[in-house]
Amino acid sequence: MRRDWLIAAWVVGALALLTTVYLVVLPLIPIDETRYAGVALEMWQGGDFLVPRINGAFYAQKPPLLFWLMQAGWAAFGVSDWWPRVAVALCSLAAAGLTVRLAALLWPERPRVRRIAPVMLMGTGLWAVWAPAVMFDVLLTVCVLIALVGVAELAGGHTRRGPLLLALGLGLGILAKGPVVLVHVLPTALLAPLWYSGGAGGWRRWYAHIGLAVIGGAAIALAWAVPAAIRGGPAYAETIFWGQSAGRMVNSFAHARPWWWYLAVLPLLVFPWIGWLSGWRTLARLRPRREAGTGLLVSWLVTAFVTFTLISGKQAHYLLPLLPGLALLMARGIDELGETVSRWWDALPAAGGMLLAAGITLWPHLGAVPESAPGWVAEVPLWLPAALVLIALGMLAPAARPVGRAIALSSLNVIAVVVIILGIGGVAAAWYDLAPVGRLVAGLQQTGHPVAHVGKYHNRLRFPGRLSRPVTVIDDDEVKGWICSYRDGVVIRYYENAERIPDQPVLMKRPFRSDWLVVTRARDMPGFRSCPDARPSA
Repeated sequence: MRRDWLIAAWVVGALALLTTVYLVVLPLIPIDETRYAGVALEMWQGGDFLVPRINGAFYAQKPPLLFWLMQAGWAAFGVSDWWPRVAVALCSLAAAGLTVRLAALLWPERPRVRRIAPVMLMGTGLWAVWAPAVMFDVLLTVCVLIALVGVAELAGGHTRRGPLLLALGLGLGILAKGPVVLVHVLPTALLAPLWYSGGAGGWRRWYAHIGLAVIGGAAIALAWAVPAAIRGGPAYAETIFWGQSAGRMVNSFAHARPWWWYLAVLPLLVFPWIGWLSGWRTLARLRPRREAGTGLLVSWLVTAFVTFTLISGKQAHYLLPLLPGLALLMARGIDELGETVSRWWDALPAAGGMLLAAGITLWPHLGAVPESAPGWVAEVPLWLPAALVLIALGMLAPAARPVGRAIALSSLNVIAVVVIILGIGGVAAAWYDLAPVGRLVAGLQQTGHPVAHVGKYHNRLRFPGRLSRPVTVIDDDEVKGWICSYRDGVVIRYYENAERIPDQPVLMKRPFRSDWLVVTRARDMPGFRSCPDARPSA
């Protein structure tokens, strides 16, 4: 019991540290975090919690569960910048707790697995980076784990609780990120004959429970989708029921990458566990057909990973829901190692990866920064690579037992993520902070000045500026007509570098990502003087 409390304290402490550093150092990052917080705010301001909106239009790209979660916190604490990230961090904590629950169901006789798995999850680099990020994948992970706990409960003979949890996980997963939850859960349940010996009722009863759970999950999702489709109209309905998911799977309209992309980046996605040779060798000796827990995890991880390689749209964070399964599998292998002496070479790949990261952060100090790199790259502090070298050396320190090695690597990897955020975020944050621009635009709108944004907007100013009205979005070839029609208006435009900014009075000029963001009055723009009846700026 004391060990369980210590592990729980470690997980909570690591997550609190990551979340605090995010809140102190980083603003909500454009494009994604500001967009999703903006959608939630727009729903909140309009009092319409059924259909998400973005810049005044219906937003069909994502379902509403994350937006509802943000709005629930705002109802309790008021609209704030900190709650969206804290809400996702709480989902990360829930995922760790569900990982423990799944370990207890799969291997009740192996308490060490449930102690190590949440530590390994939190210490995985990809999870540590995304744990407090305002994205959908951590919330989806919670839903996937609820559903898989239901599958494990059903396999354990709980024919009521199991299907209910499976239905709940599927339904909430669809509300979190759409039908992708089925990719994680359904193959595992349908392939149960490969890892489960079957219950007293036989396979007919097993599949009947699975079918009823799927119907229950669909009912949960349709309770929102049907009235939302009626409210949003035919185009919105077609997108939420088919277009958005099918578009990403078959011919991605965003993030299209070749089938082998996940294989190429796999070492980064599962760092630092990719090189734990003793653990992988031990796992290779396990027989999934003979051990239901291992079989469930293998069927989940293999079928989901293969499916994601075949899906057109790919992003690293799409694989976040698989990381609890990887942590459980690795923890099972470590438990099998027992009290053997930890091999020093098991930490060598992790230390090598940390040294590579140190070399990358040292690179700007060697005078090799290309002109196309963002301006903040040259400002990365020299102490950052030095700190990463020390962390790499710490990874090579001897650990008497495999469990100690796992906890040490997880701790050092979390520290490394914190150090990188402090070092890079400290100099890069200003290039991503849209709060000053948002406040300026909010003031202009309140005083009656129309605001136009040139190029894709992604709702990036709604939340940082707490805007209450949409921003007009125009293309480059529409600028001349717009400034002539709205002579009291203001235009937001981007330039590749400061030298390309025209010599004209501006309201604001600041770096943004790898570009420069410029806010200019319509009457101060070069094309204004050629407008009919135009008068020069005072």
